[in-house]
Amino acid sequence: EGPSEGPSVPAEVAAPPRPQDLEITIVGIVTGPRALILVRTDRGQLVPMAEGDDLHGWTLSKIEPLRAIFRRDADETAVPIEYRAN
Repeated sequence: EGPSEGPSVPAEVAAPPRPQDLEITIVGIVTGPRALILVRTDRGQLVPMAEGDDLHGWTLSKIEPLRAIFRRDADETAVPIEYRAN
């Protein structure tokens, strides 16, 4: 006799590795009528981005409270937003 519940699902699913050409860190988010994220590139530059903006061939398709979704062709990757206390 097996349990009546469905298959177990891990509490956290590991995110797929980020593409090497999208080595960025999201260091800030601005909410409002037009949400923006502040991205630190692998070269240390700070770049503000809104949905639809492009970086290294990747388009920012969606800003969520905990991550940003980037797309290029059929590929999609999620980048976490790093919240840190000062």
